[in-house]
Parts: sequence; C-alpha cells; structure tokens
Amino acid sequence: PNSKQGPEALFMRGFALLQAEQNDEAIAAFDKFLQAQPQHPRADAATYWRGMAFSYAKKFEEARQAMDEYLQKFPEGRHRGQAVFRKAYCAQQLERYGLAIDELLAYLEKFPGEAENNEARILLGNAFMNEGYMEEGIAEFAKIPSTDSKLYAEGVFRTAEGLKLLEEYERYRALMEKFRTENPASPRVAEAIANLGWYWRQQEQPEKARELYWQAIADYG
Repeated sequence: PNSKQGPEALFMRGFALLQAEQNDEAIAAFDKFLQAQPQHPRADAATYWRGMAFSYAKKFEEARQAMDEYLQKFPEGRHRGQAVFRKAYCAQQLERYGLAIDELLAYLEKFPGEAENNEARILLGNAFMNEGYMEEGIAEFAKIPSTDSKLYAEGVFRTAEGLKLLEEYERYRALMEKFRTENPASPRVAEAIANLGWYWRQQEQPEKARELYWQAIADYG
C-alpha cells in the first residue's frame, strides 16, 4: 500500500485476526506487513505478535524461532522481556524441562518486576517438579505473592500436590489449613476443604473429615 493508512491498516488486520484466534491468518498478515514495511515503527510489534500467533497456535518450535528473530532484530525492543519469557514458556510446553528451567531462571534474573514474573514462577516450579526436584519447585511457588490471588492459589495447590507425592502429610495439612484460614473468599477454598478431608481420611479419622464438611456447610452455605 502506498498511502499512510495502508501499512497501519495491514498491521491492525493482523492484530484483529490474532484477537479472533485466527492464528494462521494473523501470521500471514504480519508476514505481509513485515515484507512490505520492514522499517515501519510497528515492525517491532508485528514481529513480536507474529511469534505470539505461533505460540497461540501451539506451534511452539516456530514460536521459539520467531522470538529469537525478534530478539535479534530488536535487542532493545519494547517486548524484549516478554519474548524471552515466551521462549521459555514454549520450551516448557515442548516438555524440554531442563531448557525451560535454565531459560526461566535467566528471565527472572534479567527481567524482575515484569507482569509475567509470577506465571514464570508457576512454570519454573512445574519444570523443577517434572525433573524430580520437588523442593526446588515448592520454593518457586512460595515466591508468588498473595496479592496475585489467582497465581498464588495455583502455587499453593501445586505445592500441595508436591507434598502429597513426597508423603509430607503434616506439611500438606498445614498448608491447606493456612490457605483456608487466610483466603476464605477464594474460589478454591472448597478445594482446600476437600484436601483436608482427604488428609483426615488418610489418618483414619473420618469423623474429623465429616466435622470439617459440616462446618464448611455452616460457614459457606
């Protein structure tokens, strides 16, 4: 396109396709934009969102390659930290857990305070656990602040799974009690109560599980 509106419209078409989850079509639109306008101010964003489209399409190897391309072309780009995170995310999705651990640790060290940090800790904890490093995984989950309520809860319940596998049942009970007490309005409080019921049944004290359930009905209706 020769008009000023042309390149902008082409970029926005790619972004609209991405939002509509038409990922392959978005990739084609971003490719067309970048071929026509490699020096355009939107080239940074188009290159990054092209990589994200591969990731959303679950083409994780291609996404990693696209993010490498972004980082090479725009070493000081505005999406630099997000691109490094997305590369590590794709390694995790490809079940390359050792690589994911290395890349997530490097990301967290180099880009502290970014919006994706807590999601990175969830991925890192999962990767550690998948490699058999249960306590290291638990330690990563513990770094997620309670102010990020959704990912904090995810970290707590992933920790609970790890403790169950380690047969650390007293730590498991204490963790679930703490979560239930400190987060009574959480949508996952029922899960904590169910886990505590499992604990008491494992301890051959089903009466305590029943007492817990009746108390939960009285508290939550």
